[in-house]
Amino acid sequence: MKAELLESFASWSNIIGDILRCIVDKIHSIQDRVRMGVVCRSWHALLKDEKIDFPICLMLAAKENSDRRCFNIDAKKIILELDLPEIRERRCWGTPFGWLVTLGLDGEIRLFNPLSRASLSLPSMHTFNHIACYTPEYSRLYLIDKVLLSSSPTSPDAIIMIIWGFGMYADKTLAFAKPDDQEWTQIFCDYALADVICFNGNFFAACVEGRLFIWEDLNRPSPKFVEFAPPPPTIHRGHKKYIVDLSGDLCMIARDVH
Repeated sequence: MKAELLESFASWSNIIGDILRCIVDKIHSIQDRVRMGVVCRSWHALLKDEKIDFPICLMLAAKENSDRRCFNIDAKKIILELDLPEIRERRCWGTPFGWLVTLGLDGEIRLFNPLSRASLSLPSMHTFNHIACYTPEYSRLYLIDKVLLSSSPTSPDAIIMIIWGFGMYADKTLAFAKPDDQEWTQIFCDYALADVICFNGNFFAACVEGRLFIWEDLNRPSPKFVEFAPPPPTIHRGHKKYIVDLSGDLCMIARDVH
């Protein structure tokens, strides 16, 4: 009787993809969304490329000599606590794809997923020119300003872009790499950069004067930058520049820091 009852139910592993995605869209728990992707191979194949539109997951500051990190995962102030010895004493940058970019005193840069515990190596910080002139602690704190990904690092077309420079007040420039690269490809330009964003599959950068550039040919040996827009008339060099995606529009924000 029990066997006959089981046979009367369809296998959940064979659920139609569109129905499974509709169910997933109704789930608001990030843990449950992740767990659904590992129920079986067919569910994983259907959900691996599904974008999870959750609010920004804020990683709170770590306590000294502790491996425990806290994440504020939604507007209801739900705190997720995880023991993450993998990122102890490492500087971290968040990404929209659930991965952290981490930099340690050893100069090694890694991608780390705090939920799956997966880790991917990026080219070392030591591949930058003249890095030996600075202490490991100084380099960890001040070398890299910002890190962003074009897509999930598991994608074969993923590009990791960074703004970097030697010192807190030094002029900044760009470098990029793919997860399998052995060194960073440095992009030099005639302008000191203030911010960079990946927008509609393209990388845009703003210089301190307010000019906006688009980077082209990143998959070729000699990538280049092209001026995309002149500086707005009301922005000057003393303003702090940010490039943001506001509801599908590329915008520049200027903040007076004086």
